[in-house]
Amino acid sequence: MNLKLLQEEHDLHRGDEVLVYERKHPGIYYAGQIYDIVSLPLSEDIPQYKNIIVQRFYVTFAKPIYNIFLKRGFEVIYKGKRAILGDVILDKNCQIVKIFQQYRSSNSEDEINLHDINAILVWREAYDIVKNL
Repeated sequence: MNLKLLQEEHDLHRGDEVLVYERKHPGIYYAGQIYDIVSLPLSEDIPQYKNIIVQRFYVTFAKPIYNIFLKRGFEVIYKGKRAILGDVILDKNCQIVKIFQQYRSSNSEDEINLHDINAILVWREAYDIVKNL
């Protein structure tokens, strides 16, 4: 885990229009808007990381971008609350058909609606987030 990237200084704020670049493939990027920036523990499940606070960036994208971006295990804001994605089922054209939410305390998953996803967590270790000027 690269704490330097996760704790990097920034001048981003809620509502900013941004470009989200893949760090491994800088030519690939997505346009979005900062939904929220929240300071939380690096991991809520691993004891040695509970005291390391990082800012988490939740970004809203146009719905078609979610067909590319969303994957099992990703954290999203769903109906205004943090949620973890379960299965993401695509059709033969790589369009989302169904999305499920998984729960920490259960093996069951419930289907959720793509249109109720407010934003997705963009982890700064994998993505560079810059203002779209």
